[in-house]
Amino acid sequence: MKKLAIYVVVLVVLGVIFLVPGIRNYLKDQFFPIATIENAVHISEEDYDVDLQGINAPSTNLKNF
Repeated sequence: MKKLAIYVVVLVVLGVIFLVPGIRNYLKDQFFPIATIENAVHISEEDYDVDLQGINAPSTNLKNF
């Protein structure tokens, strides 16, 4: 009987983790922060406006690539 109660509690906890979106997203952000970082980084067209000084090649802008 004690074993059955433990199984039921574990199933309830897993069910809450997987079925409640707020808890699932919180745990995902805690254990997989790379996804959070990727969502936070935004690259715009102005970010590519960098002048590249050439030593053995002509100078250019990163936008040209």
